[in-house]
Amino acid sequence: MSLMPTPEAFVHEAFLYDDDRQFYDRTVPFIDEGVAAGDTVIVVLDRARIDSLRSLVSSAHGDVQYWDMAEVGLNPGRLMSAWVPFVEENRTTGRKLRGIGEPIWSGRSDAEIQECQRHEALLNVAFGDTSGFSLMCPYDRSALDEHVLADAGRTHPTLIEDGRRSLLSPDYEGEEIDPFAGRLPEPSGVVEELDLSRLTLDRVRRTVADHAAGLDERRSSEFVLAVNEAVTNTLRHAEGVGILRLWREDVSVICDVVDHGSIRDPLAGRLPADATDTEGRGLWLIHQLCDLVQIRSSETSTTVRMHMYL
Repeated sequence: MSLMPTPEAFVHEAFLYDDDRQFYDRTVPFIDEGVAAGDTVIVVLDRARIDSLRSLVSSAHGDVQYWDMAEVGLNPGRLMSAWVPFVEENRTTGRKLRGIGEPIWSGRSDAEIQECQRHEALLNVAFGDTSGFSLMCPYDRSALDEHVLADAGRTHPTLIEDGRRSLLSPDYEGEEIDPFAGRLPEPSGVVEELDLSRLTLDRVRRTVADHAAGLDERRSSEFVLAVNEAVTNTLRHAEGVGILRLWREDVSVICDVVDHGSIRDPLAGRLPADATDTEGRGLWLIHQLCDLVQIRSSETSTTVRMHMYL
């Protein structure tokens, strides 16, 4: 087995940095060299980082796209839908692609970080056979917990650390992952639990709308629509047998839809939905509507947990 990806293979690197100087010393040349080589470059960072990079890179008028991570990736499950069109659009041009994406930052909740880590692992599945695409993922060692930094080595084939580039991350787990494995924490506080086999969709929508009090009208409607999609999946794929749980935590209104169905496609719900694909649109739409989505699935059950921030 080769210790280093070939130059034309998908290069997915975790860049561990300690301060702003290290961050810009690595990212600015990465952007400038890409533009000089005729690559298409996309930068997905927080707004402050983007503003600083715009003033530092010499390729101000090159083919560089800047996206605010707080908008594109608030829900990590939406990030793949942003990357895929970018890659597909440029695949036919023959141009190489360079990207910088920092989905994990200090202040993310534990649940958000878990979904970011699953996203990082799925990038290897989605783009493993994409040649000429280099993606650098910065991790702030001064702010992130050790277990988060350790997971970077498991989800990235190569590492950049202390100014050096590792030939191979010794902990990399490869593309054979199950993004739906594991268990979600049990709901806390007062939980309303409903038997879906005894409810109409209209009753589900009214109940969810009642729990969404505190959200503005648009976000309340989006939450109701997301739950409606999850319940519709239960009706379609699990014979309508399942439960719905609703509760609130400090900053969120949350809903679980649990049934005996099983999801096996690792990218289910992550890729842009085809208008003709009736099987995958529900999960994709749920990701687009909610602030955070967590999906866990085994051979015997599936839980779709949807969060909307108050």
